[in-house]
Amino acid sequence: MNDCPIPPGLIDLIVTDLDGTLWDRSNAVHPRTLEAVRRLQGANIRILAASGRRPASIKLVLDANDLALPAVCLDGALGRDFVRNEDFFRSGFSAERAMEVLERFLSIGVEPVVNIAAPDDRDCILGHSPSTHPDHIAFTRNWTRRADLRQVASEELVLGFGLCGQRRDVVGLCTDVLPDGVDLTSGPDPQYGGYGLAVRPPGVTKWSAVLAYCNVHGISPDRVLAVGDGHNDRELLAHAAISCAVVGGDAELARHADHLVGPPEVGGWADLDWTTPG
Repeated sequence: MNDCPIPPGLIDLIVTDLDGTLWDRSNAVHPRTLEAVRRLQGANIRILAASGRRPASIKLVLDANDLALPAVCLDGALGRDFVRNEDFFRSGFSAERAMEVLERFLSIGVEPVVNIAAPDDRDCILGHSPSTHPDHIAFTRNWTRRADLRQVASEELVLGFGLCGQRRDVVGLCTDVLPDGVDLTSGPDPQYGGYGLAVRPPGVTKWSAVLAYCNVHGISPDRVLAVGDGHNDRELLAHAAISCAVVGGDAELARHADHLVGPPEVGGWADLDWTTPG
């Protein structure tokens, strides 16, 4: 399908979600999408990834698909240019606030994943009995270290807390006990089943990191197109000049989007490519 006729000359930056948008559940990018990305880059259109994933996880899949894109990571807590190997944005909790959030999790017997700013790829911290899905633990094994979570919260720059593939009632209980003034996203987890939860510092969203990227590169925020499929893309699409939602994704996102694109399994992302007729 192509419900996304983008007039040339209106957009300088495309911000794209990854899982369920740019690539499918097997982490594969459709050949049609790859061609579209390269045509748009050849036309001097910048493309910025935006995901709830951590940097190493994003880079792993980008490299596997022979793509080089800068990325907003951890739903906006970190922005990284992989080509230059440098961060363009970082926003973490204060030590006091990180400890407060952690203690609320622990008070109900939940050990979250703690994401930190680390000089190497081991930025995923697990306690002794992590509450995230076992497949998530296995997937992140190369970027994980075990540690005392209280010590980490008090000594490291914590970028966020998360759970993947949990029961809905457990995620609901977490959201009930977490303190006011933090940004959180919860909803169905397409990767591991069940429900997921991401907790970020106040004011941190994918869009806040996009604004930082625009500032670095001299891009006007009103020349940004955003595309996504999930509940954590709602604010991103709400602020973009042109918003595009993936068919089959979050229903509310689709209702409010300017345009719809097909799912990644059929290369729907290529519907954004206005450089080639049809």
